[in-house]
Amino acid sequence: MSVTLRSLSIPLRCLACLAWIGAGTGAALCDDALQVVIERAPFTIRPAASYDIPLKLAAQRTIQIVALADGVVMPFNITLGQSVAARTELLRLDAQMKQLEVDRASAALKAAQQLATTDKAPALVDVAQKELEIAQLRLNQTVTRMPWDGIVYRVHVTEGEYVRAGSPLLTVADPTQLFVDAPVDRATANVGDMVELKVEDVTVQGKLTAITPLSERLDPLRGLFQSVASGRVELDNGQGRFIAGQTVYSPMIPRMPVGEAPTAAISNAEDGGRKVQVIRDGLVRDIPVQLLGQVGEDHVWISGRFSPEDQLILQTSEPLPDGTIVTPRTYSDRNMTPPARKTDNQPQQAPVRTDF
Repeated sequence: MSVTLRSLSIPLRCLACLAWIGAGTGAALCDDALQVVIERAPFTIRPAASYDIPLKLAAQRTIQIVALADGVVMPFNITLGQSVAARTELLRLDAQMKQLEVDRASAALKAAQQLATTDKAPALVDVAQKELEIAQLRLNQTVTRMPWDGIVYRVHVTEGEYVRAGSPLLTVADPTQLFVDAPVDRATANVGDMVELKVEDVTVQGKLTAITPLSERLDPLRGLFQSVASGRVELDNGQGRFIAGQTVYSPMIPRMPVGEAPTAAISNAEDGGRKVQVIRDGLVRDIPVQLLGQVGEDHVWISGRFSPEDQLILQTSEPLPDGTIVTPRTYSDRNMTPPARKTDNQPQQAPVRTDF
């Protein structure tokens, strides 16, 4: 049987193959081989690192509490990650001077009240009253309280540290409402839609509350989708399943290599997903894929565990199961056996002798 080697670099070409169904990989090729036609094409992939865009949960209400006065931080019992009820004291500054100012203003008010019983104007009492209120306000500013039920995310000071007014003391957040800024398809997404994401290994549904122009950090996705935008997706975390900072995965951000493929090369997988077939190291491989953006009418971006040497199979005249050995027709000697297949726990398949 005469065979010739044809170039692997010819795109979209129908290749005549001889499929031999035998008992094992070591069997000799025979005359009654089944002829198979494989249409294949070179497959250029982009590394997943090109789209390495980390997403994470954040609390909708997060504030940095700052000092309202100068002073020395007094001992406090608040710890990082602690849940705190609204109006609970978080920490305080040394208030000795502020307390003395209150005492002095209180004494001045009493003196003014005594003078008011004589012929002095009662306005002196009003001035003294206001001075006392100001002194009391300054005293109160040495105490920091929790604005609402929440968690202490950061502690920026230590006991005994002198701080100025405006210096950060604590960062606190409300963990019951979380959000993430994720990519959405502007052509199909609407405010109010439920969006499926993964928080680490948990699949969740979040509500799309805003659609905005694509942010700079998501800009690498422009080449994969015709109409991509940034979306604010909010999660109700009333049961406390998640915490701010957890990693979020979006189906629009590929985590594996990406390539452009004809839609005709994509088929349904047994698990309900989608797949393509490639020729890799002399084997037919089934590659589960994730569909991304459309390219024209008959091509689409896909993401899967591809290798740079993969040859994309567009179609075959006979079904070729995963793991089938593909032997180039250069093995023209009838007594030669095809190369041994790699062992990867796949069921052993019959070799396919191809006219490459």
